[in-house]
Amino acid sequence: MELRFGTADDVDKVIDYILEAGAGTFEFLLTGIIITLSTRDLLRFSVTDEGSPYHFSNAVLAEEDGVVHGMILSLPSEDLGMSGIVKKMIPKDRQQILSKLTDSVDAGSWYINTLVVEKAAQGLGVGRKLLAFSANIASRLDRDALTLHVWSNNEQAMNLYQSLGFKEIDRFQLDLSRRGYQCSDMVLMRAKLPLHAI
Repeated sequence: MELRFGTADDVDKVIDYILEAGAGTFEFLLTGIIITLSTRDLLRFSVTDEGSPYHFSNAVLAEEDGVVHGMILSLPSEDLGMSGIVKKMIPKDRQQILSKLTDSVDAGSWYINTLVVEKAAQGLGVGRKLLAFSANIASRLDRDALTLHVWSNNEQAMNLYQSLGFKEIDRFQLDLSRRGYQCSDMVLMRAKLPLHAI
């Protein structure tokens, strides 16, 4: 299995994975803020903006025989959040709810923003390989830990992270139910580098 950085041809796949990992978070945040643009359209601006930490070239895709099996998108923890322009467009009540997420970052860590493995490839070590790749990037950039948020009801992901040495450092309820999305605990996890069992 090959790991490679994203290209312009991967933009739609990167958006798909960001939306899947967010499990309604981006829809909650972005739906309806510009009537003529969908959540996908608005995410496309970030994924194609060369100055954005969410740019497609920062995504790492796991691919075998031309089939993408998963993706990780990681960034400096201080880059998590919304740009000033986006903040001005999003209603304050939505920002307030999501501020629990953006405010609970472990400063100085390397943040795993998106990690998705295709269902058909789960259990094949794809997630471990992608996390190991991000851990190597983090180490080269003098970061000593990886952090990430995960829904507490995502048992498969929680088990993977714990097996690699991630520990829970914060937990809070993220209630997106007012707009029809999930309400569950969000867990902030941290792993000191190097990761266990890689």
